[in-house]
Amino acid sequence: MSLLTKESFTEAQPSELELFQLPPYQLGVESISYEEIRPTSQVTGYNPITFSLSGSNGMEYLDLKRSKLYVKLRVKHANGQDAKATQLTSMLFYKDRSGHMDSLTTNTGAYERRKFISSSKSVDLQGPLYHELFQMDRYLLNMTDVCLKLFRNKPSFCLMSDEENPNYDIIIEDIAIKVCKIRVNPAIIYAHSLALQKSNAKYPFTKSAIKHLSLVKGSTNAILEMLNHNVS
Repeated sequence: MSLLTKESFTEAQPSELELFQLPPYQLGVESISYEEIRPTSQVTGYNPITFSLSGSNGMEYLDLKRSKLYVKLRVKHANGQDAKATQLTSMLFYKDRSGHMDSLTTNTGAYERRKFISSSKSVDLQGPLYHELFQMDRYLLNMTDVCLKLFRNKPSFCLMSDEENPNYDIIIEDIAIKVCKIRVNPAIIYAHSLALQKSNAKYPFTKSAIKHLSLVKGSTNAILEMLNHNVS
């Protein structure tokens, strides 16, 4: 039989009884702000969209996990006419009806998304960037620049239509990265600069990779081998 002794447990009390102590107060982060960064070149067609996130302010770190991508767009026919029956699949999220994913008439989620862009109405979308760099919990050091290049998907990948030969185009009217900037206590910045003289900053993250595979049209099953080959 085990016995309770002073070495086997620690006496505790609820925080509501700590009437003569103050809770810890964080002093490392002085303020948080957002800055809209526009593309470095004109957005035309389906060319890559490039952003340059500058870390030139020595007093600010970058919080990429809190940063957001903002897009204002509308859907039109490729010939310039207004679009009336399409579905977006970006951050305009409405839960699809189970068993009716490919239907524009019985899928309630598709119906809700459709209302936002019918008749080529402009829609504002905003959400996180699902990339390893933007999923890290640690702040990016000051004086560190980030070059970001986004590649657009074709409308056939992004849109659905119940027409036999749909021919739509996605027009980007405005796009920006809303970068979260952290103003850090100068003492912390100085301590980091001293630590960097002895060691590199470490940013753990889980790497993901996209592999292109060819499947026979109409096939319902496939055997995929060595999916992890050359992924490190």
